[in-house]
Amino acid sequence: MNKNSESIILFDSISDLDDLGNTISNGISKIISFDYDTHKILKDKKINHEISDDYLSNNDLKIIQKTAYSLSEWYNADIISEDVSYKGVNLGSLVKGELINILVNFIKKFFELYKISEQFDDLTFIGSETCCKIMKNFSKKTIKFPNSKIKNFQQFPLDLIKIKMQIGTKNHSMEFGISKNLFKKLKSVSEKSSKLLLSKNSSIGETSKNVLIIEFDPIKYQSFFKQMQDSELNFLIYNRRRPTIWNFQSYNLIKKSGCFVETENSLSDASLKKIISNGRFQMKTKFSY
Repeated sequence: MNKNSESIILFDSISDLDDLGNTISNGISKIISFDYDTHKILKDKKINHEISDDYLSNNDLKIIQKTAYSLSEWYNADIISEDVSYKGVNLGSLVKGELINILVNFIKKFFELYKISEQFDDLTFIGSETCCKIMKNFSKKTIKFPNSKIKNFQQFPLDLIKIKMQIGTKNHSMEFGISKNLFKKLKSVSEKSSKLLLSKNSSIGETSKNVLIIEFDPIKYQSFFKQMQDSELNFLIYNRRRPTIWNFQSYNLIKKSGCFVETENSLSDASLKKIISNGRFQMKTKFSY
């Protein structure tokens, strides 16, 4: 690899550890990690490095937060707000939570690389496709890791879900990542099983007083769930991001509470699917003009 005698490695979560090993002996001036996972890898291997957060001031962090929130409300702009509205609902507002997460991650890395380029403008920067794409805005001396691929730059932070599991009888845990699609399939299977186990719940009357709770962890809010059985209200829970029931404790809490578990399958019928399909067609037609 041709590069200057002094270089800086930009080591982020999509960088390949083999690339680091092949590069680290060739006149490296500094290694900078961009997230906790890479920091831990380097620390465990006793590799001296710095943390990208250290290049940001408190004022920088405030600007990042303010910018992310401002951009996440793009749907309120006069030029587009009417076009992204459907039956009185601004569709852009529905993805604000996820968009903020994406924006914060990207803007933070953008700021960090800008600050790093200011301090080391005479050095060569070596990193992943993501880092190099951004750093090229500030420096002409950028080199991609050999194993870095373009597709990594297109990944969204919410596309990977980390799961912790205990294996064996000892209190050891292992963390691994699965794709969002696989997670959704596993979640669907578990929800169908849960619905069968809780089939004793009677149907909800049209005149009943109902309360819908969304994205609630039964174990985290177990005191709340324990009080449901003494209430005259009917509680329904719908978790889109996480399974409502994933172990015996969560199952036991839901069962004793009398809370109705709703899933994507139970909420969707032929009529609703037709409404959704028509709505999508209307929105596509609106955007095609």
